[in-house]
Amino acid sequence: MPANTIDHASIPASRLAKLILPEADYLRLDEIAVNGQDVTVTITSCQTTVCCPSCGETATREHSRYIRRPGDLPCVGRQVCLHLNVRRFFCDNPACQQRTFVERLPGVVRSFARRTTRLADTQRQIGLALGGEAGARSATRQAMPVSADTLLRLASHSALAPAATPRVLGVDDWAWKKGQTYGTILVDLEQRCVVDLLTDRTADTLATWLQAHPGVEIISRDRGGSYAEGARRGAPDAVQVVDRWHLLANLREALERLLTRKHTAMPSVPHADDKVPKPAAAPTVLDTAAVEELSIVEATKDQLLRQQRRVRRLSRYDDVMRLHAQGVSVRQIAQQMGMGRQTVRRYLNRGAFPEIVQRRKMPSILDRWEPYLLARWQAGCHNALRLYREIHEQGYAGSRSLLSRWAAQHRKEYPDTPLGVSDTAPEPLSTQSQPVMRRLSPSQVAWLLVQQPADLNEDEHAALDKMQKAIVEVSTAYTLAQDFVSMVRERTSEALAGWIARAAASCIAELGSFANGLQRDLAAVTAGLSLPWSNGQVEGQINRLKLIKRTMYGRASFDLLRKRVLTPT
Repeated sequence: MPANTIDHASIPASRLAKLILPEADYLRLDEIAVNGQDVTVTITSCQTTVCCPSCGETATREHSRYIRRPGDLPCVGRQVCLHLNVRRFFCDNPACQQRTFVERLPGVVRSFARRTTRLADTQRQIGLALGGEAGARSATRQAMPVSADTLLRLASHSALAPAATPRVLGVDDWAWKKGQTYGTILVDLEQRCVVDLLTDRTADTLATWLQAHPGVEIISRDRGGSYAEGARRGAPDAVQVVDRWHLLANLREALERLLTRKHTAMPSVPHADDKVPKPAAAPTVLDTAAVEELSIVEATKDQLLRQQRRVRRLSRYDDVMRLHAQGVSVRQIAQQMGMGRQTVRRYLNRGAFPEIVQRRKMPSILDRWEPYLLARWQAGCHNALRLYREIHEQGYAGSRSLLSRWAAQHRKEYPDTPLGVSDTAPEPLSTQSQPVMRRLSPSQVAWLLVQQPADLNEDEHAALDKMQKAIVEVSTAYTLAQDFVSMVRERTSEALAGWIARAAASCIAELGSFANGLQRDLAAVTAGLSLPWSNGQVEGQINRLKLIKRTMYGRASFDLLRKRVLTPT
């Protein structure tokens, strides 16, 4: 016997077959041969009864024999190939169109398949879990080499077991292509698993699904009208629950619209201590008179373009206000001006021309040493390498290129600064640095209004106090916002009606609109403040869906994405 051939005579045949062969009682193990990194298992079919696959008649006359070579699951890290000795039979039924056929091996390998059923199932699970390219690399390392396309084909042809109808259903949308195409995800909040994916987020699609899956008792959703309508039509007896996070998000958006209308009164807070401060005043090279005498020709191209855009926006703003003064409706103004109605409403609600807020400077590792650098720059030291060495000795851990860009920017901004070099170092950094005040945006202030007071620092408390003293509407809005946040946190739905009445009577248009929306969806909002269900799980499943979608690099169809999301991993 060759050295690479295993004699299984010393091992009970039943035990060896149970370890190596697929789960079929009609196969006989003949030989196991190891060739390098490959294992070849020779097997013979011993079926006593063979039926024609077309007519079902039993066949007795043998035509010929041949060997099938499908791949199989690996063995101790080696790739396995089966040599299946199968027979071809005559079909003696004169009414059957098939004259000969090969015996079928149910549960072992399908007709014309190049891999056994168990290997195909394993590779299918790899494709569903990892996708094409990553799955192919993983399968190759496990001695089951397969192409990425084959893995995707196996995954797309997999059949999903029908899911049970959930009692508590979470509904939310997800972006197939952000801003253009959206779908709907359905999650069983009790079993914590995805039930289904829908191709869009319309009320008709959700209603159709709910009608086909009766038995849903509770539906947790966001505040979108399409889901509310779809749930009402598809499951009229189900209790609709508004997600509490969306309630707080809608409140914050209403506050942001109010603060945008009052954007000129936004407060300022200092930078954090670790993001260090710039000096109290930047170096001034040109005096005010010289700046006023700069002509348009001397301005930079960026400044000219910015000014031209502002002139166009100001002209459109003036036209909108003129048409509004003539009694033209918002819809008609939008049609005449070619603008969105929301833009027209924003112009009308501002009360003044909305200037574009300049982007604030982002924190940099160089901010801590900028007061020292500016003092040295004013003293005449413009050598970036020398400046780098000086601050490096003081603990600067950043790159030299960052300082070189800083120096180049200052040479561009202050070209007339004298180029002398001074060896006189400025006073220590700690004695001349002052905190830099940054102006808060309406979005940031809106977040402060809904935060717990205990979570704010002294500067944020001071900014809120300043806003409340300056604007009465902000003080009222802050009180209402804190009451609503407490009501959501403590789930006291009994106070909802009183809060809606107070918000409607506050004469704050943004909070009044928010209160009207709560009133229209009062039953679902009340349920959201009294029942424990929310869309938190749904958001987590959407995060998983996005991860799966992005790892497929846009190659997958909706059907393949749905199967990968619905398959438990």
